[in-house]
Order: sequence, then structure tokens, then C-alpha cells
Amino acid sequence: MMNNSSNLEPFDTLQKSKNIPYSNRWHPKTVPVLESAVSRGLLSNMPRGMRKNIAYSLMYLQHMELQLKELNLHNVIITMLYKNFIITGTSIIEALFYHLLKSNGLWRQKEWELENIIKSNEFSKDLIKYKVETHMLKKIVPIDDEMNFDSMIKKMESKKLINLSHKAYPYIKKLKSLRNKVHLQINENSTDTDWFNFNYIDYLWMKYTLYRLLTDASFNNCEGSGIEFLKVNSDELESLKKDVNKDKDEQ
Repeated sequence: MMNNSSNLEPFDTLQKSKNIPYSNRWHPKTVPVLESAVSRGLLSNMPRGMRKNIAYSLMYLQHMELQLKELNLHNVIITMLYKNFIITGTSIIEALFYHLLKSNGLWRQKEWELENIIKSNEFSKDLIKYKVETHMLKKIVPIDDEMNFDSMIKKMESKKLINLSHKAYPYIKKLKSLRNKVHLQINENSTDTDWFNFNYIDYLWMKYTLYRLLTDASFNNCEGSGIEFLKVNSDELESLKKDVNKDKDEQ
């Protein structure tokens, strides 16, 4: 059995044919290390199950990042990696927003419950048929209502729970829209496909936004929390700046 993996690139150590022991293979950051990124400050009271799921997702993001950096892949496969990176990253953001709103008592409350619907007989007016429905609601003890991701984003932005700049929220909204492309059957036209919808710059915005969020001062994160792989390098940052300038020129 081969034990020496010191001369191999990380992805080479994962090849079954090389028969490298588990301890010598490339590994993402461990779950406890990644959990530490969502264990401090405003996230210190996050439920254990949610924290674990976020850590698993961060492990998956790190593995996808390795594939994009090390492998010569077919362009379609690269696009699908961008897609899964964005879907997974956006799910992490949604979980963080969910926890922050819930733990700070800012979740939308439901105070009325539908008791009955009273329907009128059908009637005609100006040759058009109508009917009237009256909804009878009863007052209840307030309970948590439903909030979609759009509502969470708006609430987070307005309440300023964290230090994330207002400039970041339009990108989060765009990433949320891309996340909805998980539904393969939703296509508005012939070019509304993953190939056209998921691009390198979207992947960079996902990395940048998620890193900025996880390193927000409200979470007291420090070096060694395992999320350094999300930090964009100088070339990637330059690409993001060009994208911002392009949007300004188009406005």
C-alpha cells in the first residue's frame, strides 16, 4: 500500500487507483473546525443541527473549490459546479438569516387564523358573472408565520442586524434568484438554461459574499475558522471590481 503522498497534488491523493491510506489523502477542513465559523457572537446560540448542516455544506463547497482549481474539466461540468456552488452557498446564507431573525425576535408573526369562508350565490353584472367570498378570521395567540427568502433578505437589510453593507444585498438577491434554478423545469425561453445562467462571475460573487458574511464582526470569527478557501485572491477581486464598473456603465 502506498503511504507517501508528499509529491502528489491534493486531487491525486483521492484517486482509488493510487490506493493511498485515508490519513494521507486530501481532506477538507473538519466539521468541528467549520462549525467554529458559526459558533460565535450572534451565532453562539445556533441550534446544533443547523450548525452541523452548515459545516457539511462548507465541506462540500471546499471540495468543489478544489475541483475548479485543480482539474481540467469540460465546460458544462464547470458550469454545473458553479451552479451547485451557488445553490449550496445560498442555502447557507438563508440558514444564517433564518437563525438571526428567529433568535432576535424578528420573525414574522401570525395573529389571525382563517375560521370560515362565506360564499355568495353567483350573480351577473354587465353580462359578466361574479360571486363574493367573505373570509372570517379569528384572533389567535401569535405564532411564527411563513417567511420566504425574499422576505428574510428585506428584513435583514432593514433591521441592520449585521454589518454587511447595503451594497451586498442586491448580489444576495441575484444569487437567490439563481438558487431557484434548482427547478430544472422552470424555463422562460430557449436560452433560459443552466449554461447561460451560471457563470464564473456569479461563482466569484458567491464566494465573496459568503466570506464577507461569515467574517462579519457580529460573528467574532478569527483566523483558523476554516473558511479561508472562500476568500477571493487579487485576480478574482479585480474581476469583481470590473463587474461592478460594468453594471455602473450599463445604468
